[in-house]
Amino acid sequence: RRRSASYNFPSQDGASAATHRNGNATTIQAPTLSKMASKSLVALLMLCMSSSSLSSPTAPRRLRGQAARDDARATAASAATSVPTTTGNTVKVTMPELYTVVDPNKPAPHDVAPAEDTDMNTGGVRSLNATALSSYDEVSTKSYLNLAQASYCVDSTTKWSCPTCDSGVTVTAVVEDSGLLDGGRALVGYDANHGALFVSFRGSSNIKNWIDNINAFFTAPYPDSSVKVEGGFYDEYSDLAKMGLATALSAAKSTYGTSDVIITGHSSGGACATLLAFDIARGADEYATMGLSIKSVTTFGSPRVGNYEFVQAHAAFGLPSVRVTHWYDIVPHVPMEWLGYHHVVSEVWYNQANSDYTVCSDSASGEDDSCSNSCSPFSCTSVDDHLDYMGVAMGGGSNC
Repeated sequence: RRRSASYNFPSQDGASAATHRNGNATTIQAPTLSKMASKSLVALLMLCMSSSSLSSPTAPRRLRGQAARDDARATAASAATSVPTTTGNTVKVTMPELYTVVDPNKPAPHDVAPAEDTDMNTGGVRSLNATALSSYDEVSTKSYLNLAQASYCVDSTTKWSCPTCDSGVTVTAVVEDSGLLDGGRALVGYDANHGALFVSFRGSSNIKNWIDNINAFFTAPYPDSSVKVEGGFYDEYSDLAKMGLATALSAAKSTYGTSDVIITGHSSGGACATLLAFDIARGADEYATMGLSIKSVTTFGSPRVGNYEFVQAHAAFGLPSVRVTHWYDIVPHVPMEWLGYHHVVSEVWYNQANSDYTVCSDSASGEDDSCSNSCSPFSCTSVDDHLDYMGVAMGGGSNC
């Protein structure tokens, strides 16, 4: 038997929101929902996903693919997660699937018909349903990881001294939003090992509390208003842009005479790396005339950055993108899919010991459920895995 229930939730202006459940549909009448309330909701949901704590999980790994979804639905039953759609001040929530997209008029990620675009590298046509990663260079990826970790340690152009600071790298600028307690930071410079410029974004300086940085509110900063990204990540990236990120890149290009650029970052820094690559590829603002050529976009433990339309637009540029994940790392699984967030391609998933990896078959149409998403929705809870990539301890403090 189904029961009808009504709940009251406080709103930002002190009013209350009435929620009514009838069958599989829930309607929430709400004048506003504060960003603080949304952040608390995301944090609560992630804590509920963890069996005891945000440490390496000990629970047995669930089955993969469709069997995993069936298992999860059988376990969650009527408590299954919901997909909201909004009209005015009314939010209608329905939940036919655990894995779906926000817009009910769109097919589910794994049912999207193949779309085609032009591959920027070959000039040929490739399917968005095929992974954009044709080969994986682990040696280069490790050097990009070293750059990502160095961004936690280096705060000036005269301080290139840390466990992952390679002698072939020169930092020409440190772009930092020092006005905030946990503001962003980007290192800009030249990597002689790859003959390319680089931008390395630091993740949160307090990674274990990084979920507080997610407000789970979309923002639409692009000419196509259907392309949306998570507001907190975009704020962090745009704050660095205002601090002179493009100017620093332009100066490095003039100094070293190359337009090739490597973009990398760990955690929320990975989200910033994805946003910068997208801006360069679409020729936004200062980058329209800079003539940069993206050699690699490699992120480590990146959260989901944008919606379905953002991932499609990102994929259309054919960027040389690698999204590295580690075992049960919690961060790649937030913000959650049911909130409308999706990952960009292409995932490479490392095992718990960092001794082996899988080149995944994800696409702009959806994640590969046999890779890191195989632990979703209940076992992807490890902060320890987030702080350990390819055997490198990530973050500041003693790691520097």
